Amino acid sequence: MKSLDWSLLNQFTLEEQKQILEAARFACAAHFNQRRKSRIWGCENKPDEPRYYEPYFLHPLEVAHICLESKGDSTEIISAILHDVVEDTSVTLKDIEDKFGSDVARIVDGVTKIPAVYGRNKSDLEEATLRKVVISTISDIRIIRIKLADRLHNMRTLESMKREKQIIKSRETLDTFVPVAKQIGAYKIARELEDLAFFYLEPEKYQDSKEKWELMKDTYSQHLNNLYSSFERELGASSLVEDIRIEFSNVYSFYKRLGGITDGIDELVTIKVIVQDLEACYRILGLINTHFHVNSVLKDYIGCPEDNGYQSLHTTLFNPKNDNPRTILVKIRTREMDELAAYGITSEMYSSNKTYASVLAKLFGSVDDICSSDKEFLLQLKHDLIASKIHVFTPSGEMKTIKEGYTIIDFAYLIHSELGDHISGAYVGKEYIPKTGLTRVLKDGDEVKILTGKEERPYYHWINEVSSSNAKKRILKFYNKQLRD
Repeated sequence: MKSLDWSLLNQFTLEEQKQILEAARFACAAHFNQRRKSRIWGCENKPDEPRYYEPYFLHPLEVAHICLESKGDSTEIISAILHDVVEDTSVTLKDIEDKFGSDVARIVDGVTKIPAVYGRNKSDLEEATLRKVVISTISDIRIIRIKLADRLHNMRTLESMKREKQIIKSRETLDTFVPVAKQIGAYKIARELEDLAFFYLEPEKYQDSKEKWELMKDTYSQHLNNLYSSFERELGASSLVEDIRIEFSNVYSFYKRLGGITDGIDELVTIKVIVQDLEACYRILGLINTHFHVNSVLKDYIGCPEDNGYQSLHTTLFNPKNDNPRTILVKIRTREMDELAAYGITSEMYSSNKTYASVLAKLFGSVDDICSSDKEFLLQLKHDLIASKIHVFTPSGEMKTIKEGYTIIDFAYLIHSELGDHISGAYVGKEYIPKTGLTRVLKDGDEVKILTGKEERPYYHWINEVSSSNAKKRILKFYNKQLRD
């Protein structure tokens, strides 16, 4: 139990600190006498009495602590502390707004569950609430950041729940919360959620995978230590380098990548080189190319950042002895890039860079527009989020990151709605693709040129053949407009 590390509040002004402390006092009073189902540490075998269960107030404090670690601003921390008071106490949103302002009230409203309505079962309400949270995120990224922190603490204390509830929550976590966390770049939270969900869904496979992974780390520790020493020797003297470290994947990634078979740790071990600034990333890459056996493939996520803001240079070392580990991924980035890769898009970044809002609006908003039921919404969202990513190129050489399964039509609508509405054909490499063949699925590395005609119109049946909710929405919108006109 970490509770709130008050020393982390030193990053805020005195006025902000006062507001956070006032929110803590307010929430403590609101949740007075409420208890969680999780036991106080050391009281697991005590009688079934309220005094042996954790005070409910510790939960919002833990959620606030996760938001603090994730670089949340003061409004996010206050909202995290208050996130359950409207749902679980007599406090109203008006009370929150009067005392802490409209921003906090709006965020608290965004994470509050939809109240029970006669005729709707609990599962339906949870689906409706998730849809509400996702759509609310378009206007304020802090809503989903708090919801992810809330889910993370709930997963950390899931042992107090019945087995059936553990399975339901873990499945929901893997299907929805992990992909959403990755969508906003909160990879540190995503990895912990993956491992916790895996632990409850497949306890035997989890334990087996964890033991094999620990054994593998021990097996290759000498080689990795030697490699680390080589990096320290060749790069450590440079004033451009701030830190060099070796990091391992989480247990769930190991299980997915290798199926638990211990035949190597390719891409499951990463050497991270943290440098001073953007220019230093490329200079250090040059040094690595000079001193180490480097695979020719370079992924430049600095020149072409991911939609969630992720930036880094990726290159791969290979072992000339051809034994394990055969390849090891190297990531070169600044400290700011490293924090973004761990904690995701913050409120400050979201408000200052309209690209992030545009991406989420296109993704979440498109799903919302084409789905009538909450269940359908979550299924389509899961489809859009979990698809693997590939890279394709425009004729000018610009790299575009798209989801695996995207057709040429999906790609056209991703670039611009007008491009999709008036597409007449395309070139994939040097191959001409007529309009009747535009449902072709693109492959990693394809070069795509979209051809258009002023009188061209999308085919209505494409709605059932494209992959992305954005393309479906745009085609539907085009034909709805034609009917109105």
